[in-house]
Amino acid sequence: MLADLFLFFSILLLVVTSILMYSRFKLRFYVFKTLSWILVQIVFFCIFLNLENGFINVSIFNSTLVYNEYISFFKIIVLVTFLVCVFNAKDFLIGNNLPIDEFFILLSMLLLGIFFFLSSYDLVSLFFNMELQSFCFYILITFKRNSLYSSEAALKYFVTGTVSAGIFLLGVFFIYSYTGLTNFEDLLKFFSGVSLFNGGFDSFLVAGVGIIFIFSGFLFKMAIAPFHMWVPDVYDGSPTCTTIAIATLPKIAFLSVFIRFFYITFFDLIEYWQYSILILSSFSIFVSCFVGIYQQRVKRLIAYSSIGHMGFILLGLSTCLIEGLQSSIIYLIVYLSMSLCLWTILISKSINNQIQIRYISDLSFIFNRNKTLGFILSFIFFSMAGIPPFGGFFAKMLVLSSVVKASYLFLVCFILILSMVSSFYYVRFIKILYFDVKIKSPFEFNSECIGREKSLVVSFSFFFILFFFYFLDFINLLVFKLSLYIL
Repeated sequence: MLADLFLFFSILLLVVTSILMYSRFKLRFYVFKTLSWILVQIVFFCIFLNLENGFINVSIFNSTLVYNEYISFFKIIVLVTFLVCVFNAKDFLIGNNLPIDEFFILLSMLLLGIFFFLSSYDLVSLFFNMELQSFCFYILITFKRNSLYSSEAALKYFVTGTVSAGIFLLGVFFIYSYTGLTNFEDLLKFFSGVSLFNGGFDSFLVAGVGIIFIFSGFLFKMAIAPFHMWVPDVYDGSPTCTTIAIATLPKIAFLSVFIRFFYITFFDLIEYWQYSILILSSFSIFVSCFVGIYQQRVKRLIAYSSIGHMGFILLGLSTCLIEGLQSSIIYLIVYLSMSLCLWTILISKSINNQIQIRYISDLSFIFNRNKTLGFILSFIFFSMAGIPPFGGFFAKMLVLSSVVKASYLFLVCFILILSMVSSFYYVRFIKILYFDVKIKSPFEFNSECIGREKSLVVSFSFFFILFFFYFLDFINLLVFKLSLYIL
């Protein structure tokens, strides 16, 4: 709670400073050039407040918002991810002559929306905080005002986001019309030990449709097939610094609330949603494999790759076992490490000479220009493909082990075949990096354009992925305690 209040007043201070400095160009440039470091200090102070007060169970505003150990854990993950987004955005904004103050204020408002979203314990507050995130993304996606790609991506995200918000709100309406409740705790008591079939067809229809609509709203934000159609276009059209935020921050927030919502509030109605998750997670991995193969643009291929990874995360949750819950959270941590490392390398390359990497063939010059980055990038792709001994292999192994324990052996065989197919486009990255014929590069790329902050991000992410087996016991213990708190 203290971290949320501190972040709120910090954003107010940033807004007031931006207004006062608007006419003083020299002072304004100096202040806003150091704005990223101000945000770094805000993030570290929020992490400290979450660690200091995160183990206290508190509910405020008639249990509309709650604060506990589970929420603090995900807030710390969000803060670390936000910190990487700030590091990557600073040089990109300066290099592309984009307003630094506006971007960082919007990004901070997005962080505040995620904080309140994670703490939401009521369907109404959940919807409002979900829309606060969406409003920030609508602007951040079209931050390059003169870019047709950004305008197109923002329009697509706005249309699909509005439809998904309407579907979610309609689901809230059906649940409220059936129960007269919106609070998670009250809904848990209401549905505890209840079968919807006992109330007749009308009650089954109303409550069942409400759960399906709310479920669909979550899946849209988590980019699960078939609610994934916006993802490739938005990834490809957004500025790269915005794409990093879209690819990471909402997934953490919505996965956290999804777990709390369906594993606690609607856990007694497991028969209505478990097999849906099982089918859609498998379908997401299938779409990622066979559609991603044909992509030639880097961002679109990474978008389909993220759909497959989210499918694996949801696959672990579909088992409804504590092992599946643990494996999904561990997979999320590994996926964030791989994703942040990959995007940091790509945005570092795109900053130089204001040229962005758009096609996969553009990656063929990285190894010649910077062999260290070429090696790290190849290891990241190996990890995403699930090749040992990298973190991606252990994450997928844990998820599939939980599915085996749930006795879905045929599904495990199907997922293994899809994983082998998906390895093709990761291996294609390696082929382009090392074996494609290099023509004269239009890029001038050297180790100096990475920067100290980005070097730290790449180094720590790579070290974590490479030696993940060393941290596995500690992470397993941490996530196990967290899972016990949920279940």
